[in-house]
Amino acid sequence: MVSARKAPRTSPRKSPTQSRSQITVDAILSASGQVLVEHGYEGMTTNQVARVAGVSIGSLYRSSSFIGTMRRVARGVARETAQVTLNRVAGNAFRDQLAGLLRQAGRQVETEVYKRTPFGRRYIDIEVSMGGKVLGGIETKVGASRYKPLQQLKDWWLTNIENYPVNLARQP
Repeated sequence: MVSARKAPRTSPRKSPTQSRSQITVDAILSASGQVLVEHGYEGMTTNQVARVAGVSIGSLYRSSSFIGTMRRVARGVARETAQVTLNRVAGNAFRDQLAGLLRQAGRQVETEVYKRTPFGRRYIDIEVSMGGKVLGGIETKVGASRYKPLQQLKDWWLTNIENYPVNLARQP
């Protein structure tokens, strides 16, 4: 007699009803994403996820179907990675277009220039010079891409302390 194989469960066995249950599920989802990014799908283990989430293996399996969770996490990471890649390509194209216009206007231009700040490294999209004198830097942004607070802090330092003005150029 041949027995039919059960398809793996892709939805939670039961939905979390208590707030601590939801916290556990959220911790597992977050940990799954962290482990996936760090080790890749093939290198990911349930033990790693449980350790990062701070839960037991039993909790991992009771809280939700782990396979279904992994599929959801993998899809989310793939979407986010694709969006980051698209933003980077569009941002680099805008940066290169602006650098070309500055060159046409007689400025010397370097892209991706490293600057040191007490808040960490800062890569300036475009550094503009004229007659051998550095005039400052330009941070380029496309669409709704964020000018993050840490970037703003580093740019404030460069502008106000290092006397290296950094301007923001945004393409809608």
